[in-house]
Amino acid sequence: MIGPDRVYGVAELAEAAGMSQEVIRKRRERGTMPEPRQKLSGGWVWWGDEIEEWIAARSAVRHLQGEGERVN
Repeated sequence: MIGPDRVYGVAELAEAAGMSQEVIRKRRERGTMPEPRQKLSGGWVWWGDEIEEWIAARSAVRHLQGEGERVN
């Protein structure tokens, strides 16, 4: 198997998702986000395509719920 083009650690995932690292850790523990693919000595890692899809889906849901762009 060929590996992913990109991987995300907790810090990179938090930045990309606009969340704190603590929120990412809690979501992982609760199972409310994609499962990490591997645990390395530096922590958990996720495949980029899975995380990018999850972030896009979250953004779409937030937009549909009216939490997207605000108009004054």
